[in-house]
Amino acid sequence: MKVFLIHGAYGHPEENWFPWLKQQLEASGWTVFTPTFPTPENQSLESWKKAFAPYLSKIDEQSILVGHSLGPAFILSILEDLNFQIPACFFVAGFTGKTFAHTVENSHSISQITILTYHSPKPKNCHRTYKALSTSSPTPATSANRTPTQSFRNCFKTWLT
Repeated sequence: MKVFLIHGAYGHPEENWFPWLKQQLEASGWTVFTPTFPTPENQSLESWKKAFAPYLSKIDEQSILVGHSLGPAFILSILEDLNFQIPACFFVAGFTGKTFAHTVENSHSISQITILTYHSPKPKNCHRTYKALSTSSPTPATSANRTPTQSFRNCFKTWLT
């Protein structure tokens, strides 16, 4: 089975909880893909789709998509292009309001998708959606030293078993 970890704006695959989750998943026998997207320079839906193009054909009916920050919005665009359903998506600290459109230049099409993340009952082509949000931290999944919080670890450990 495959997992795709999608980082967010101003991010990369080696930050936050991505290395921890990748290690946990690989130890459980999963194949993990961690694409790198252009950010903040040249950040647009088109440039992210171009960066993800080599991975698109690797997604199958058993794949899981995990996104952080801008990642959930990008995952929604991926789901729109699939012609089959995947079992689950995890959206961690995704944007929930229009303020994002003013935060990142050249991301207006992505920000419009973001609003759907939390108003749509179920994204297209995804059986289950899990959302981790916080009112006190932009990254609810990590503690002050950037390690995964216990509740975040428990969420994924439950999913892995």
